[in-house]
Amino acid sequence: MSPPNQQVLVFDLDGNFRKKHTIQTENTLAFNKVFALNDSIYLLTSITDYQTLLFNTSEETIVSYDFQLPVFAPQLMPLHNTYQFNGRTFVNPALSREVFDVTEMHKNNHLAFDYGLLNNTERQVSLLYEAFRDLTAMGTRRLHELIGSNGYLHHFLIKVMESNRYIVQLVAIENSIKHVVFDKVLDEIFVFASFKEDVAFNMQFDIHQDRFLIAYEYRHYRNEESNVLFFGPWYSFYKAPCFKDEFLSPSDAKTIENHNPMTDNPFLVVYKFKE
Repeated sequence: MSPPNQQVLVFDLDGNFRKKHTIQTENTLAFNKVFALNDSIYLLTSITDYQTLLFNTSEETIVSYDFQLPVFAPQLMPLHNTYQFNGRTFVNPALSREVFDVTEMHKNNHLAFDYGLLNNTERQVSLLYEAFRDLTAMGTRRLHELIGSNGYLHHFLIKVMESNRYIVQLVAIENSIKHVVFDKVLDEIFVFASFKEDVAFNMQFDIHQDRFLIAYEYRHYRNEESNVLFFGPWYSFYKAPCFKDEFLSPSDAKTIENHNPMTDNPFLVVYKFKE
């Protein structure tokens, strides 16, 4: 993606530039990712106006716009709610508990999550969107201030990822972050507030071969004023600690202590599922 130009750039596997597609839309959209549904149809994700757009590369035309965003809400940007699994493409729209299979260019139901009494009501979502129409007041509100007993929402589904064995959710709920892992083989759900090593996958994670979670963390600070319970597991730029010293080798501890988040590469974290 070349978001400023609304272009998709195509390269071969040797890194040679092959062609580009320019997406002509009436309003400029904040595109951020592109997925190939098949040889000619691309799905592009956006954080403004519509969450997804289908583009026919053979005809250079827009097929459809889907999942309208009624208002621009920076804290609720749907950056991490589209994924591919077993050759199919899935979308979890912002503020929705449903996951849709869009591979055939239709919105087919795939998954639906139920948080019981902590489901968001239509009125809650409506009031939140209405509040975001005044960005002067809402623009500085952090996500945790919008969720929980004093917020607008009961929960916010940050990310969904799926593999042959697992469905993993990252959910902001009850003023904390929960990692919800559904094991398809055992038909059981496991919920973690945090892991004993203080390593937890954030928004940037993927599942590899049903055995590992692979994530990267790009900013780590040791700040005692941070709300570790809420910020620690997922949004590292809120200056929360991520690793406990007792679980690190001396060399790893020194690497983290000397890490400059503004100039150094992110940390790559590989977390193995328990057998």
